[in-house]
Amino acid sequence: VDKDVLDRLLHQLDYVAQSSTLDEIDYQQIFQAQHLFGDCFKPSAALLGQAREAWTKQIKSVVTSHSSFEKEVATCLDRLGIAYEVEVITEDGMHRMDMLARSNTGDGDEKLVAIECDGPFHFLRASNGTCRIDGSTYARNRDLHNLGLDVLCISVHDWHDMKKDEREAYLSGELHKRDIKHSFKCDATKPTPQASAGTYVPPHRRR
Repeated sequence: VDKDVLDRLLHQLDYVAQSSTLDEIDYQQIFQAQHLFGDCFKPSAALLGQAREAWTKQIKSVVTSHSSFEKEVATCLDRLGIAYEVEVITEDGMHRMDMLARSNTGDGDEKLVAIECDGPFHFLRASNGTCRIDGSTYARNRDLHNLGLDVLCISVHDWHDMKKDEREAYLSGELHKRDIKHSFKCDATKPTPQASAGTYVPPHRRR
């Protein structure tokens, strides 16, 4: 990325911010850009502070409803006996995971997989009708991998193309590849899609 271009963009953003014409989404995107580009994209302290506040507000906002897609995936996980949590915030505060599946590895550690139910707004559609994930979704996946998490992205397009039994087979197969096994003994205390958000803590930080 041309540094001169970024510098000009930052100058324009500072000017626009001072005129109070930026909205919450603008600030969120500024913070995400700074997170992605690091020292190559350094807004002023005031602008970065506003951007960080907008991002934190978005991440910590209470989720009061879930899409039918997310509920279907959660129901499928229940039938498979997978232990999971919903709406889990990553330790760095950058992301809220739709679901976090857990499984014991047998040596005292846990295998953790972030499950993301990616609806249509996570994709760009090409002129030939094919879809690919957008930049924000790509950045999210990269961040989650960098935090030590495996990531299972479930596309709404693929999900709706499958029948009920095909969905279970697909989800079971994808989780098996990631060493996530059923844990029926956890069913009684397993969170449902109405559970409140928690915070993911990497294994090396746990006590």
